[in-house]
Amino acid sequence: MSSRLSTLLLLLIALTLAQPVFALGVGVIVSQRGGLDHSVVEALKTATANTDAEILHSVHFQDLEGHTPRDGIDLLLAIGAPAVEAVVAQGTLPVIATLVSRHQIESTLRRHPGARVSAIVLDQPELRHLGLAAALLPDAHRAGIVFGPETVSLESRFAAAADRMRLGLDVEFIAHAGELVPALDRLLRSSDVLLALPDSLTSSPSAARALLLSSYRARRPVLAYSRAYVDAGALAAVYSAPGDIVRDLVDWLSELADDHDALSAPPEIRSPRHYSLAVNRQVARALGLTLPSDEQILRQIERGGAR
Repeated sequence: MSSRLSTLLLLLIALTLAQPVFALGVGVIVSQRGGLDHSVVEALKTATANTDAEILHSVHFQDLEGHTPRDGIDLLLAIGAPAVEAVVAQGTLPVIATLVSRHQIESTLRRHPGARVSAIVLDQPELRHLGLAAALLPDAHRAGIVFGPETVSLESRFAAAADRMRLGLDVEFIAHAGELVPALDRLLRSSDVLLALPDSLTSSPSAARALLLSSYRARRPVLAYSRAYVDAGALAAVYSAPGDIVRDLVDWLSELADDHDALSAPPEIRSPRHYSLAVNRQVARALGLTLPSDEQILRQIERGGAR
């Protein structure tokens, strides 16, 4: 056999081995016809263009009824709570949910036991929230949190994270909007910083306004969960930007494309791996705080917020 023919045969074998063992077909169900859902879908199509996962179809959740998934779809990606509910009510295929909170997905799984729904939730890990506090406020000894009905289940997780970081934790539990301001008053007397969590009772526009005004009067910084909250007057936040959401999804889809059997695994709820940081340095100056650079803050958070 000539050396040229041998080279060609080796090249053909290499190309054959390079072919994906399993190409993952993904159908997307969106909750909004535009806005953030559309941005995530378009970014996801671009990000998966050279991977073994392929976005084959996208449909609005209201158009899902009576809709049969196209041939070749192995997995459904549900964006937002309405899409998740629609898919669970109909579906037989495994689902990954995104743009949902831990409370929303856990409530869905309680209502639909046995549903094949996994999720990447918007809630940042507790150590990440507290790591932000440690990075910005190294002299802070106590953090305060108001838990509402949708976040009360997180109290033990925050307590464990605070204990690990040797940070005191003051908590208040409220069941009605009228209990918010008295709870804030008590926390502001005992805590060095307040952590705002996404709960419909504590994060409505009126509740956020009350929290920011109360904390500003008491000269206590607020750490939040979105860029919008920081723009409104919180000191800082760790949160999932659209690009972070897409990167997390691509990582998971790539895992599934590499391992077909993983599609049959039990449902899994993942915290976001990729995240962004927003800091309001104007608020920092108003509170007399000198903060590290964003890069230094991120490095300390990645170290687990070591104090």
